[in-house]
Amino acid sequence: MSGPVTQAVYRGVMFFTDPHLAATPPYERREGYLEHVLAKVSACLEHARESELLPVLLGDFFHRRPGNVRQLLRRVFEVLEPYAGTSFRPWVLQGNHDQEEGAGSENSSLHVCALAGMIHLMDVSGVHGRFHVDGCEVALGATPYGMTLPSAVERAGADYVLWGSHCGIGFRDVVRKYPPLHEIQGVDWVVNGHLHWTQPTEARGMTRWSNIGGMTRISFAPRNRDRAPIAGIWRPGNTDLEPWEIPHLPFDDVFPMRHFPP
Repeated sequence: MSGPVTQAVYRGVMFFTDPHLAATPPYERREGYLEHVLAKVSACLEHARESELLPVLLGDFFHRRPGNVRQLLRRVFEVLEPYAGTSFRPWVLQGNHDQEEGAGSENSSLHVCALAGMIHLMDVSGVHGRFHVDGCEVALGATPYGMTLPSAVERAGADYVLWGSHCGIGFRDVVRKYPPLHEIQGVDWVVNGHLHWTQPTEARGMTRWSNIGGMTRISFAPRNRDRAPIAGIWRPGNTDLEPWEIPHLPFDDVFPMRHFPP
């Protein structure tokens, strides 16, 4: 179990995922993409601070081939800087797009953010911190994209063990595509990024599995029109994550005005 318990006291843990930050709008997103997504990241961090929640971002902070990296990092730093010296500096898991953007080199955008003290980077699989949450000791672990989830975790006195992941996992809509949900001995909750569609929480033994869905609507698709991006808030004793709708623009303001392809 990694490190001492931090002195900060939180009322819960706020999970959000897959911003896919880029200076150049991906796919069919309109101009203004970067500012729209940064506004959502900022809203999440502000809500975490106001509500005394530990902020955890579950991967794909940056999109692959994000365009003008200097412009991108300047704006990202402006959003993150108010939290850098506080207990609300976000814990950020490395996703597959972060890796394709070059994570593994200290020149990658994700690592530059960590080196600048803007984020806590989780780029290895394991326990990364221990925290006081509403009178309980909570251990936070994580598994980046491309690494294997643990089969068991030593609790070392923690009341709860929460685990972030950025993996292909067999939730309801993709049950035949990815490995099945299963109990991880010692882990109370796995919260996954990577899969952009919200999936219902399911329990396997002592372990609950949640997939909150991406905060950024990347693709021009009917189900993106109908869904609202959310963060998931964990509190001790919860049987499911509390959804918090992330402020966002209407679908027609960020995608082209045309019919969906047949």
